[in-house]
Amino acid sequence: MHQSYLNNMLTYVPNFISSPYVDHLLSAIESEAPWITPELIIFGRTVYSPRLTAFYADQGVSYRYSGALNLPSVWTTTLESVRQKVSDYCGVSFNSVLLNLYRNGEDAMGWHSDDESCLGPNPVVASLSVGSSRKFRMQNKKDKSQRMELILDNGSLLVMHPPCQADWKHCVPRVKSAKSRINLTFRLVQQS
Repeated sequence: MHQSYLNNMLTYVPNFISSPYVDHLLSAIESEAPWITPELIIFGRTVYSPRLTAFYADQGVSYRYSGALNLPSVWTTTLESVRQKVSDYCGVSFNSVLLNLYRNGEDAMGWHSDDESCLGPNPVVASLSVGSSRKFRMQNKKDKSQRMELILDNGSLLVMHPPCQADWKHCVPRVKSAKSRINLTFRLVQQS
């Protein structure tokens, strides 16, 4: 059963991946992925990302955000099967996934939108969470008083439908204590 928010711009599916497979998924991805700490350009300054990332995509697909160019690794069997399940649910043939490893509660991500031009004008972004639960905050770009918060639990899927990226920002704030969490963000990157 799913829950809808923000006039159906968000769909939240708890237990999209259930135990014990979700625990296997966390362990497999954490050990197999070629994790890096990207250098990002934020307001003209170069900073290190507050989380580790890895990028997987179809051949010829790359993804640039905040000045960081992500060149793809080849899909693993594990990630390919998860991609198929998420694509089937969303009705979108995702061609990439950005993995974000939040090692503990100090790893976080500030306010942003997934609105890069390579995602097209109306992207669908599907976010699968495995591991420790974390807060996910949203804020309307025009009316900052419009806010909401969700808890993204282990195995849950959050689908952000258009015009979510055009109208809203989101973040994953720091928390006092949290264990390891991997967020798999599936996208359809358009190549020029």
